[in-house]
Amino acid sequence: MVKWTLEAMLNEAAKHSTRSAWAKASYASYIKAHRSGAEFFAECVAHMTPVAGSPGSKNPLWTPEKILAKAREFDTRSQWADESNTSYRIALQNSKLLEQCVEHMDDIMTIWTEESILAEAKKYKSRSDWRSGSLKSYAAAYRRKLLFKQCVKHMIPVKQISREMK
Repeated sequence: MVKWTLEAMLNEAAKHSTRSAWAKASYASYIKAHRSGAEFFAECVAHMTPVAGSPGSKNPLWTPEKILAKAREFDTRSQWADESNTSYRIALQNSKLLEQCVEHMDDIMTIWTEESILAEAKKYKSRSDWRSGSLKSYAAAYRRKLLFKQCVKHMIPVKQISREMK
């Protein structure tokens, strides 16, 4: 087993041109260097080429223009976060960019009242259909135990549905 001294870690890092190559070739020295402090780690990787899109890269994958273009493909923030999580997370770090990205989006925030939950639940024949068809209303009802019992009264148990289909 190699004892990773500061000098040994610097020598190991010098053999690699990227952080990922170093981590793949000598994971133990990479982790040890990382845990030895930010300044030391920066010294170890100073000679390495930044990967496109990483901090310090001259060719970032997600420029503000690309993030804005990607955001325009979506109608809601949740849709954007689900379908292009990386661009969404990067935009979250820059409030001005985020503001530009979401100005065209619908501001959808459903407040589930007792009546709206009951109406939504009536659209489904089973709990599993309801859960897969309208997870948010299902979750809102589930948090309110008595309301949940009301919502599922009309629903047929899944076992009974499968017997009816035979």
